[in-house]
Formats: sequence, C-alpha cells, structure tokens
Amino acid sequence: MLLTKSDFTFEFLFIKKKLTDACLNLLSITGLVSLFGIFLHTGIVVNTTIIITYLCIYTAVVSITVFKTHVPLFYRKLFILCLFFFLSLYLFYAVGVIGISLLFLIIFTVLGGILFNQRIGLLCLGLASGMLVAFGILAKYKLIAFRDPYSSSSETWLSTTIIYVLLVGILLSVIELLHQHIGKLIKKLDEKHVELAKANHELDTFIYRVSHDLRSPILSSIGLIELTKNTKKEKDRRHYLDLQLTSLKKLDTFILNILEYSRNNNQEVYEEEIETGKFINNLIQAYEIDYPKVNQLQDVYQEIPFCSDPTRLAIILNNLLSNAFRFTATTSETPLVKVVAIVDREYLNIWVSDNGIGILPEYQAKVFDLFFRASDENHGTGVGLYIVRETVRKLNGRINLYSVPRKGTTVKVQIPNLFFAEKGA
Repeated sequence: MLLTKSDFTFEFLFIKKKLTDACLNLLSITGLVSLFGIFLHTGIVVNTTIIITYLCIYTAVVSITVFKTHVPLFYRKLFILCLFFFLSLYLFYAVGVIGISLLFLIIFTVLGGILFNQRIGLLCLGLASGMLVAFGILAKYKLIAFRDPYSSSSETWLSTTIIYVLLVGILLSVIELLHQHIGKLIKKLDEKHVELAKANHELDTFIYRVSHDLRSPILSSIGLIELTKNTKKEKDRRHYLDLQLTSLKKLDTFILNILEYSRNNNQEVYEEEIETGKFINNLIQAYEIDYPKVNQLQDVYQEIPFCSDPTRLAIILNNLLSNAFRFTATTSETPLVKVVAIVDREYLNIWVSDNGIGILPEYQAKVFDLFFRASDENHGTGVGLYIVRETVRKLNGRINLYSVPRKGTTVKVQIPNLFFAEKGA
C-alpha cells in the first residue's frame, strides 16, 4: 500500500494542532477573566474565588465551543493578541508602570512572535514601545494622572521602555530560533516522508514485477514440456529442451539477482584488503569461457593498499562485465571490453567500457531504475543495473554512465578506499 503521508509528520501535526487549540483556549480564558475582572473591580484583577470560578467556567465554554467551531484559527489568534494589548493598555492607564501592567505587555509582544511570526512580534514590539513612550510624554507634561507617584515620572517610563525592549528583543530572538529549529524538524520529516513513499512505491513495483518475472519462465517451461511430450522428432525435442534450459537459466539469474539485492540491503559492509588487479582478472576469466570471441583489455594501477567489501565489489563488477560482454558479442564485428582501474588514497576508480550497441540518450537516465529494459529485445531481467546502483550507494560510492548509440558504453564507478579512511588520512 502506497503511503500518502508520513506517520511521523501526521502525528507531529496532530499534536501541534491539539497544543495550539489548548494554548488558545487557555489564553482566551486568562484574557477574558482578566478583562472582566478589570471592568468589575475598577482596574484591580479579580481576587474573589467565586467570581473567578464562574468567569473561568463561562469563558472556557465560550472558548471551546464558539471560538473553536465558528471562528477561523487566524481570527482566534488575532482576538487573543488584541485582547492582551488592550488589557495592558488599560492596566498602564489605571494602575501605572508598577504591577502586572508590564507583564501583560510582554505577554502581548511574545504572543505576536509565537502565534504568528517574528515580523508580527517585532510589529507588536514597536507598537508597545510607542505606547510606553506615549505614556512617558503624557506623564512628563502632566496630561494624565497616575495613582502611583512613581509612574508620574517620565524617567521611569523611559527606563521601563529600555528594559522592555531589551528583554522582549531577547525573547523574540529565542522564539525565532525555536521556529527555525521546528522548521528544520518538519523539513526532515517531509524528506523522510518522501523517502518512505518512494521506498513503498518501489516495494509495490518490486513485488508485482518479481511475481510476473518468476511466473513467466515457469509458464514457458511448462508449455515447452507439453510440446516435448507430444513431439516424436528427436531434433524438435532437443530444440524444445534447449529452450527450456534457456528459460530456466533466465529464472536462475533472476533469483540470484533478487538474492543479491536482499543481501545488499540487509548485510553490513565487510572490509577486507583487496589486490585489485588479481580480483578483476579472476572475474573476467569466467566471461572468457562464455565469450571467446570478445577481446578484453585490462589496465590496473595500484601502488597503495585498497580496502573495501569484496562481495559487494564482485556484485558490481559482475553485473557491469556481464552487460559489456553480452551486448558487445552480438553487435560488434571486433568486440572489445576494456577495464581500467586506478587506486588512490580516496577511491578505487573503475571504468568498464565496450564497443557494443550503446544506449539511446532518452534511456540513459533510466537504465539504473528497477526493472527498466530499453527494449523487448533485451533479454535481461531489468534488475542488474539497479542492484549495481544500490550496491554502490551502500559503499558510499558514485556511478556514472556515458554512452553513444552504435559506438559503445562506458560506466565509471568510484568506491571509497576504506584503508586510509580508517587511519584518518
């Protein structure tokens, strides 16, 4: 089944939504209780337990029902922001600079950064700073009277403004860093979702194609067996038996490819020092028997030790050599397969080249895809080059393909040299 959304992302967004709703409900309750308390007690926050209880129940019902079901999230956040601004404005007017006035103003500004973004937070900071400066000017020219004599001094308002700007500036910077960190986490979750969706799609395709490609040679062999049973001519019987053998060999190759794919995914990388020239020569000798007419050339340059996973390296080279020998032998008058290997402190660089049919430009980007075959005339399984690419990735290597139709193909592979990597060189 194809994933449409990462479970991690879904769970994260679900929890985020629930936390947002809970915070908005709590802030609505706090703001409304404070606002009603101010109006009921002339600037003094409610201090009677009974009144607070009734107001909390009332505002909780309003916040959870009316706000949540009928008011969009943006307007709910805007309502809370405005509520705390007017609360702080009234408290500064009624109480002065001493008390909870500054606390509500800090909450107002910080909420702008939390509920919206840093730009809105800075806008709230500017608005609040302007309000403090305005109160300071009003206090200086005696245009407003405060109950607290300390609040009647313009110097008090100026120092309060400076402290407020510095404190809130630090808080907004911290909030922005948290926003960025959360954004990076969400981005990683989205990337993980894409990887999981791709893996799931490949798994679905893999299962479908494996079942199809396994049944195809089996059904072919069953049909050939029936023909062999009903044929009396020895020549025809031998021909059908040869076809059965070809079909079963294809099935065997396909199963071996699947096993290689499974081992590559499940086994850890095994490190061993490799003598590159001898290693490549042993692999090529097996193809000299099956393709005696194909000329082969080896150029190996290794003056320093090379360490890697020999099993995975053999999988890579066997698949590349198999393609090179097979497509060169049937299409070229003077078939040639050339292998060049150069070992340095960072990589084993290998070029496997042939002068076969080549690959059309529109297919070159797809040849490493699972089950891709350029044409029906290609009797391969469509798994080999995919396994090569995945095995190279498992070794943290790189692979590139260069091809010219009717002239040949070159595949370059770079495998990290773990001998020097282990020594930290």
